[in-house]
Amino acid sequence: MLGESSLEQRMLYLADLLAERQKLGPFMQILPVCSRLLNQEIMRVSGLLSNQVAELERMGHDHPYRSLGQQPNGGQMGMMAWNAMQTNVSGGG
Repeated sequence: MLGESSLEQRMLYLADLLAERQKLGPFMQILPVCSRLLNQEIMRVSGLLSNQVAELERMGHDHPYRSLGQQPNGGQMGMMAWNAMQTNVSGGG
């Protein structure tokens, strides 16, 4: 079973992936395989976070990261939602 420290490690990893994705932005069209693999890893990690948060909630732990990776209806965020979130975090439009 994964604990909250593991959740925090995964969140840091996801933040690193999102930062790398932003750095690669200008090169995405000339590095399509890299872009695809990075996006797949972001989706994989966000799904793991979503599942781990749900498990913590089932165990009765209310965690401040419980909504990360989830929409208000409880569904997993898609890539478009992550893109919007990353734009907001980085101070972009």
